[in-house]
Amino acid sequence: MKNNKKKISKKNKLKIILGTIIFFSTLFQEKEIHNNFYFFSLIRWIITMGALIGYIIIELRKSQSKLKKEDALFSLNLFNEKTDRLINSGYIKHIQANKGLNVSIKVSNNDPFIVTHNLPQQDIIDAFVLTIRFFIQDNECSSLNNLSNLYNQFPLSKKTIKDFKTARNKLNSEFEKKTSFHLNFRNKATHLTHRDVFDTFIYGGLAHARRKKKIEFDRWMNTKGLASFIEVEFNNFLLYFLDCVAYIKNINNQAIKEINVL
Repeated sequence: MKNNKKKISKKNKLKIILGTIIFFSTLFQEKEIHNNFYFFSLIRWIITMGALIGYIIIELRKSQSKLKKEDALFSLNLFNEKTDRLINSGYIKHIQANKGLNVSIKVSNNDPFIVTHNLPQQDIIDAFVLTIRFFIQDNECSSLNNLSNLYNQFPLSKKTIKDFKTARNKLNSEFEKKTSFHLNFRNKATHLTHRDVFDTFIYGGLAHARRKKKIEFDRWMNTKGLASFIEVEFNNFLLYFLDCVAYIKNINNQAIKEINVL
């Protein structure tokens, strides 16, 4: 025989408890007011209400903690899943087969110079960059910025938090390092950083087409002698980026273990 009784939710239980305590507290208060014990009645009422509020706060925190735990695990696992996708991609298989990336110039009688390189096919690069977006776009819970907030807010061990911050800071430092390219960038002569190159490729040609960045990207790609060299520069940084997220994946695995025992 089926049990048709409806279960009372935790939220409704709290409402019932709150209503009951307020009702009886009011009765006690009215009775003691008539007996000239208003002060003691007020103290009792404050203590009772304080206990109730404390109980409600504890229950709400438990509920929020559970939600945060689920969100944290999802974000960390998604980050690790996308890292594995990069590691096992056709892009990395091409790099391994060719023992890295290189570019060279050959001089001929018919042409001032001929540039050759061993970059992957464009569709392979595009697929790799599509996955990179999970780490750099903040509308994805697996982005490095969102993971940084997770590590700052979630109760993880000091070592795990420190390891993540060290890896993140190392990547950010590499972003700001200067490349060998000194170009007219943003209407002035600029020594390009890795971030300049990375952002221009990602947001100007491969994943997005923001107007200013696309103009810059198209100019680079249409400059003979520059295009292949700066493409190799970008792709070498992608490999460094992958090294960093692969290292962070190991830190995430430790964070997942710590979260699971909370």
